[in-house]
Amino acid sequence: MSLLQNSVQYDSNESTLVVEKTNEPKKNDEMILRVNQIIRHESPMSKKLKLEKRKDSPLLKELLDREIDQKGETNSVEIRMSGNNEFEVDGMTKSTLHSFLLKAEELGKTITYTRTLKVEIND
Repeated sequence: MSLLQNSVQYDSNESTLVVEKTNEPKKNDEMILRVNQIIRHESPMSKKLKLEKRKDSPLLKELLDREIDQKGETNSVEIRMSGNNEFEVDGMTKSTLHSFLLKAEELGKTITYTRTLKVEIND
Protein backbone atom coordinates (compact mmCIF):
# COMPACT_ATOMS: atom_id res chain seq x y z
CA MET A 1 0.00 0.00 0.00
CA SER A 2 1.41 3.36 -0.94
CA LEU A 3 1.00 6.23 1.46
CA LEU A 4 0.85 9.91 0.64
CA GLN A 5 0.83 12.55 3.35
CA ASN A 6 0.36 16.26 3.17
CA SER A 7 0.59 18.35 6.31
CA VAL A 8 -0.11 22.07 6.45
CA GLN A 9 0.33 24.31 9.49
CA TYR A 10 -1.54 27.57 10.00
CA ASP A 11 -0.41 29.47 13.11
CA SER A 12 -1.20 27.08 15.98
CA ASN A 13 -3.67 25.05 13.89
CA GLU A 14 -2.61 22.07 11.83
CA SER A 15 -4.42 20.04 9.21
CA THR A 16 -3.13 16.73 7.87
CA LEU A 17 -4.38 14.70 4.94
CA VAL A 18 -3.24 11.08 4.67
CA VAL A 19 -4.19 9.10 1.56
CA GLU A 20 -3.79 5.34 1.53
CA LYS A 21 -4.19 3.68 -1.85
CA THR A 22 -4.28 -0.06 -2.41
CA ASN A 23 -1.98 -1.72 -4.98
CA GLU A 24 -4.89 -3.73 -6.38
CA PRO A 25 -5.62 -3.78 -10.12
CA LYS A 26 -7.54 -0.83 -11.56
CA LYS A 27 -10.90 -2.67 -11.36
CA ASN A 28 -10.59 -2.62 -7.55
CA ASP A 29 -9.68 1.04 -7.32
CA GLU A 30 -10.15 1.87 -3.61
CA MET A 31 -8.95 4.61 -1.33
CA ILE A 32 -9.05 5.58 2.34
CA LEU A 33 -8.73 9.24 3.26
CA ARG A 34 -7.91 10.35 6.79
CA VAL A 35 -8.12 14.06 7.48
CA ASN A 36 -6.79 15.25 10.85
CA GLN A 37 -7.39 18.75 12.06
CA ILE A 38 -5.67 20.05 15.17
CA ILE A 39 -6.80 23.33 16.69
CA ARG A 40 -4.91 24.72 19.68
CA HIS A 41 -6.28 27.47 21.91
CA GLU A 42 -3.46 28.98 23.96
CA SER A 43 -4.38 30.62 27.22
CA PRO A 44 -3.61 34.35 27.21
CA MET A 45 -3.41 34.27 31.03
CA SER A 46 -0.12 35.25 32.68
CA LYS A 47 1.80 32.64 34.70
CA LYS A 48 1.18 34.61 37.88
CA LEU A 49 -2.58 34.67 37.31
CA LYS A 50 -2.58 30.96 36.40
CA LEU A 51 -0.88 30.12 39.70
CA GLU A 52 -3.35 32.27 41.61
CA LYS A 53 -6.37 30.69 39.86
CA ARG A 54 -5.09 27.13 40.39
CA LYS A 55 -4.08 27.64 44.04
CA ASP A 56 -7.24 26.18 45.59
CA SER A 57 -8.67 24.56 42.47
CA PRO A 58 -9.41 20.84 42.24
CA LEU A 59 -7.58 18.68 39.69
CA LEU A 60 -9.05 18.39 36.20
CA LYS A 61 -10.42 14.87 36.78
CA GLU A 62 -12.30 16.09 39.84
CA LEU A 63 -13.65 19.06 37.86
CA LEU A 64 -14.86 16.66 35.16
CA ASP A 65 -16.55 14.40 37.71
CA ARG A 66 -18.26 17.41 39.33
CA GLU A 67 -19.51 18.70 35.98
CA ILE A 68 -20.92 15.29 35.03
CA ASP A 69 -22.65 15.09 38.42
CA GLN A 70 -24.04 18.65 38.20
CA LYS A 71 -25.50 17.90 34.75
CA GLY A 72 -27.16 14.72 36.08
CA GLU A 73 -25.20 12.42 33.77
CA THR A 74 -23.49 10.26 36.40
CA ASN A 75 -25.44 7.13 35.43
CA SER A 76 -25.05 7.57 31.66
CA VAL A 77 -21.37 8.55 31.42
CA GLU A 78 -18.60 5.95 31.33
CA ILE A 79 -14.99 7.07 31.84
CA ARG A 80 -12.05 4.75 31.11
CA MET A 81 -8.39 5.58 31.55
CA SER A 82 -6.66 4.81 28.24
CA GLY A 83 -3.20 6.16 28.96
CA ASN A 84 -1.20 8.51 31.11
CA ASN A 85 -3.66 11.35 31.86
CA GLU A 86 -5.80 10.24 28.90
CA PHE A 87 -9.43 9.22 29.31
CA GLU A 88 -12.06 7.81 26.95
CA VAL A 89 -15.53 9.12 27.73
CA ASP A 90 -18.79 7.62 26.47
CA GLY A 91 -22.28 9.01 27.00
CA MET A 92 -21.37 12.59 27.89
CA THR A 93 -23.40 15.33 26.21
CA LYS A 94 -21.69 18.08 24.25
CA SER A 95 -23.14 20.59 26.70
CA THR A 96 -21.36 18.92 29.62
CA LEU A 97 -18.10 18.73 27.66
CA HIS A 98 -18.40 22.41 26.76
CA SER A 99 -19.03 23.40 30.41
CA PHE A 100 -16.01 21.38 31.54
CA LEU A 101 -13.77 22.98 28.89
CA LEU A 102 -14.87 26.45 29.99
CA LYS A 103 -13.87 25.60 33.57
CA ALA A 104 -10.46 24.38 32.35
CA GLU A 105 -9.99 27.62 30.39
CA GLU A 106 -10.82 29.63 33.53
CA LEU A 107 -7.77 27.96 35.11
CA GLY A 108 -5.56 29.15 32.26
CA LYS A 109 -5.29 25.74 30.60
CA THR A 110 -4.45 25.46 26.91
CA ILE A 111 -7.08 23.45 25.03
CA THR A 112 -6.17 21.40 21.95
CA TYR A 113 -8.92 19.92 19.78
CA THR A 114 -8.07 17.06 17.41
CA ARG A 115 -10.65 15.95 14.88
CA THR A 116 -10.14 12.93 12.63
CA LEU A 117 -12.35 12.16 9.66
CA LYS A 118 -11.94 8.83 7.89
CA VAL A 119 -13.49 8.38 4.45
CA GLU A 120 -13.43 5.00 2.71
CA ILE A 121 -14.08 4.87 -1.03
CA ASN A 122 -14.59 1.42 -2.51
CA ASP A 123 -16.59 -0.62 -5.01
